[in-house]
Amino acid sequence: MDFTDPGGKTIANPFETDSKGQLVNRPVLGWTTANVTGAVVLLRLNYAETAAEMTNGGKKFQVSMKPEQARQLASMLLEQAGKAG
Repeated sequence: MDFTDPGGKTIANPFETDSKGQLVNRPVLGWTTANVTGAVVLLRLNYAETAAEMTNGGKKFQVSMKPEQARQLASMLLEQAGKAG
């Protein structure tokens, strides 16, 4: 598995792992986006840490970013989705 930074450079594994060295997986259940005054993009992710949270809406995590960061994130997600099939 290769890991890349926003510039496309291959980097060491930046992801959280468990005590066995396995990648921690928190499935995304949904998301919401918003634009604030044309200068900030908000992203809220709903995710699950447990099986029970898969059915009750899970937890929420909210971040903000500059428009250019949002475009970079979108591009990287599309690239990874293409590799996944």
